[in-house]
Amino acid sequence: MQANDIRPQRCVFVGAPIGASAADRFNNFRTPTLFIQHTHDPVRPAQKLKNVLKNHNVSQYAFKEISGDDDVYADTEKLAVYTKEFLNPSD
Repeated sequence: MQANDIRPQRCVFVGAPIGASAADRFNNFRTPTLFIQHTHDPVRPAQKLKNVLKNHNVSQYAFKEISGDDDVYADTEKLAVYTKEFLNPSD
């Protein structure tokens, strides 16, 4: 299987360290995606990630900004709730 053969129906990224150089891979990305990001994540703060997504025409995404100033996403219960809501919106 080649990387180009992977066609996810949905994606979830938690603490995505997506900067300008990596964002090129997301140009016109259309897969429904949930990004969960700490407000002050030291690698990629939430607002900077929102700007990267906007500047690279990423569409069809949901964004959950959660309070935090590190890159440790330890509240797994909250992450599970957000992920379940995104993957199963009718539940």
